[in-house]
Amino acid sequence: MLAVLKDNVPGFAVIRRLAIRFQSLLLHRDEKKLEPWLADAKACGISAVANFARTLMVDIHAVRNAVIEPLSNGQTEGWINRL
Repeated sequence: MLAVLKDNVPGFAVIRRLAIRFQSLLLHRDEKKLEPWLADAKACGISAVANFARTLMVDIHAVRNAVIEPLSNGQTEGWINRL
């Protein structure tokens, strides 16, 4: 299925590589890889990915903290959204 997507969907391989890199930097809490990822995402030529990277840059301090900190307020936010 991946081969079919890579061959038939323009930009799929680029998006996939960026997604895997982003997942890896979050999993390994590697803040040093965040800036290069953001630069690559903004320059990738896919507007949705570039917009996502620009949006992350708006509050880069919070994004950095989310990468390096082991704690999350995700559960709290989920409950607030349900309310």
